[in-house]
Amino acid sequence: GIFKKKADYTGDSQILIRIEDSRNQNYFSIESYQMGVRYLFKYNNNEQVLYEATSIDNDKRFAVGIEIQKFKNHFGGNILAFFNNTAPLKMYIGGTKEFTKTFTGNIYKVGICSEKNVKDVENLFNDIGIPKDYENIFSLYSWDIDYNGGESDQEFWDYYLNTEDGTFNAADFMPTKLNDHKPSVGIGPKSYFDNFYLDVDVKGSWKDYIPLTYFAQFITDEYGDSRLGLDFIQFNVNYPAPTKFKVSEIIDPNGWSYSELQSQYSFPLQRSYDSLDNYLYTGYQNYQDLAERSIKSYYYDTSDAILKTYITFEYLETGANAADGFFVNQESVPKNGVIKPGSDWINTKYEVVDNVLIYPPSGIAFDKLAIRVHFEFDVDGIYNKPIKVKSLQLASQAYNYDTANNIGTRFGADVYPYVNTGYYYNYKYRNPITIYKGSSPYLYLTKYSGLEIRGDYDPLINRGVAIQVNPNKAANYEVMAMQSLVRFNYDFFPYGATQIMQVNAKAKTIKFYMIADHPSGKRAKIYAIDANTGTLYDGISYYINGSVVKNPVINVGEWTMLGIGFPTVLNFKSYTGTIMINGPIIFDNLSYYQTTSLQEIQQVDKRRWARVKFGLDGPLDWEYWTDFYVWKGVLVASSSSYYGVNPADLYKAYTGTNKIIIDDTRPLRFKDYKYTAFQDLVWQAQISDPV
Repeated sequence: GIFKKKADYTGDSQILIRIEDSRNQNYFSIESYQMGVRYLFKYNNNEQVLYEATSIDNDKRFAVGIEIQKFKNHFGGNILAFFNNTAPLKMYIGGTKEFTKTFTGNIYKVGICSEKNVKDVENLFNDIGIPKDYENIFSLYSWDIDYNGGESDQEFWDYYLNTEDGTFNAADFMPTKLNDHKPSVGIGPKSYFDNFYLDVDVKGSWKDYIPLTYFAQFITDEYGDSRLGLDFIQFNVNYPAPTKFKVSEIIDPNGWSYSELQSQYSFPLQRSYDSLDNYLYTGYQNYQDLAERSIKSYYYDTSDAILKTYITFEYLETGANAADGFFVNQESVPKNGVIKPGSDWINTKYEVVDNVLIYPPSGIAFDKLAIRVHFEFDVDGIYNKPIKVKSLQLASQAYNYDTANNIGTRFGADVYPYVNTGYYYNYKYRNPITIYKGSSPYLYLTKYSGLEIRGDYDPLINRGVAIQVNPNKAANYEVMAMQSLVRFNYDFFPYGATQIMQVNAKAKTIKFYMIADHPSGKRAKIYAIDANTGTLYDGISYYINGSVVKNPVINVGEWTMLGIGFPTVLNFKSYTGTIMINGPIIFDNLSYYQTTSLQEIQQVDKRRWARVKFGLDGPLDWEYWTDFYVWKGVLVASSSSYYGVNPADLYKAYTGTNKIIIDDTRPLRFKDYKYTAFQDLVWQAQISDPV
């Protein structure tokens, strides 16, 4: 504990800390008196002074306490018996339970440290477990024996020489260090809204391990045989991941030449400037980064987190219980949310946050390993900042080598991870994805809701998940529209075209792209390309949150309902097509809508030949038609399609705004009064995002 005696303290004995055995009259007590402090021990009605520290001035902070293990080892005997059974012991601060010998000075902090926690401050205690400040050297050392003073306290000198506090002196070092240190349980005053309250600091840990075989699944290997496999584990904990990141940058002082740049991006294929302009692939956020050959790595900044989570990989044969000091390396969470252990995994502690993916170490059979989860709590005042971990989830994926792998979603259709690097599909290629596993209302959206492609991005590698359309190959199957909630979780959109989705119908493939359309990069436009011709796919009706728009745009960090109405129905007759999600964007509640024969009815008003040659203002020549029309436009004067639904109707149904119900709990009674009825009223509904 840390205390300070009053300036006018006269010397009567006052209790700082007392530990009593509730079964008898035995106690251990640290008490102040005019010259200093005494460490008293009463056992079987015999009280003795174990230790005494003198020359502790009034009106100055000082530290008292014991490191129990060293203290027991030094004094042994009854002290050993007293502290060996801690169950009946009770601790009192600043006086007795009878409110006598009350300490009248200041109490700054009193803490209890676990065996692990005390290692952070063990250098502040001497060999008998007493604080080094004000130690009585005549009680500890004999005049006729030579002692090795040991090395200088480097921590003290670093602190003393580098402190910015001009009033700091050497005597303040230990109280300052102990006050900064957070014990396992510590009680002290906290200032909340200009008032002082007693609160409890907590610093602790929890660990458990699970064999990796628990997460394994049977897969088909490259030889067609069935065996256990494991690709990655999705980690979820109900403590939010931080929203700020720290950066590590390495700059090449020599930069690089254009030939070096070309060589860097020529293998395995020569890249174009479109790839270079996409920071999701290169990591270069501006031209200066590119010119300096700056390698920037971004990591989650968990410095302010009161709960930190880690994982380690340990051998089962050793018990998977390595001490904390065994892990000499510690790695932060990369921004892409994928943990890929390196060659030094055995001595590395990997920090993890909610919704990250963890790959097992390579080069070692996973059935020999366990994954060990570490929780570390560091709460400054738990009464006012309570924390409770309600859920911890680890879910695995294991992919076949040559066949598609279906993954079930919570309430929807299966999705199939894939990687396409050319003409062939590679189902075993590293393809990290996360799927939201929480249970929440469908309009309750978080930054992790839905499905997201994670890891490094490469515009030349088409990877993601596919959703089957018409899996049973029905003979009459056409799709008229689709909609999905979308969100972009990065800081700004890429200025190079980035594919986000692809629809593969019978004899038609439509690719959807996004590209930043604002100098800040906070907004992006979505457009479609006909993969068969490489040209813009015109005629699509885009809807943003139920409203038809000319150019659909989405914003950084904001959920948007994107509706797509196709100009002509997409043909899936007797054909199983796919909708591929293959970009760095989150999709949730993706749905598509099939037509029926009733909905395909069209009303067409054909233009007579006379109206082709003559308009309202006189004769027409062919230049009039060639500028704006194709032959179908010449033939059809107007048409109406009765497809039954459009994305605006779908959005209203989804958000529950397609009906108006007026009701109350009382019956409506009419009597012999005059009433007024209103008709032709116009209703307006508005949907807004919460602030």
